[in-house]
Amino acid sequence: MFITSKYSGYNQHGEQSAAGLFLILMTRKGDHGSCLAPGATRAVVRYVRMTQLGHFMMGSAQIGPERVVLSGGYGNDGLPTDVSDAAFERGIPVPEDLMIAWNTGGGHNGAGSEADMFRQWAHAHMTQLRGKATLMRDRGNWPSA
Repeated sequence: MFITSKYSGYNQHGEQSAAGLFLILMTRKGDHGSCLAPGATRAVVRYVRMTQLGHFMMGSAQIGPERVVLSGGYGNDGLPTDVSDAAFERGIPVPEDLMIAWNTGGGHNGAGSEADMFRQWAHAHMTQLRGKATLMRDRGNWPSA
């Protein structure tokens, strides 16, 4: 879910595009169905560019050693995206009250009524969500994977 917007609009072919800081929800690969358990869902914020591919907005983000393909709200059409252990460790735990709001927010293939709560939380925790890896990359010191 975009929490800031650098740009959004349409290209010369009428396809949508958008870019900005994007909140990504993540769970460990193989932990299906346990995203509501305390600590099971983590989040990061990365700068993402998305473009329209068919009916979907698609992009990608680097989370530690892993490049993650993103689509729609929170990176996986409204659901947390499955990532490797190394990428998961880069995130910070999503508070339980936010995950309850996410579960009851009514979003289908996108963010629901919880979106404003998530945006406020992300802005309040931006330094932790962007993480050391992003700061290193921004300074040109990105380690090779």
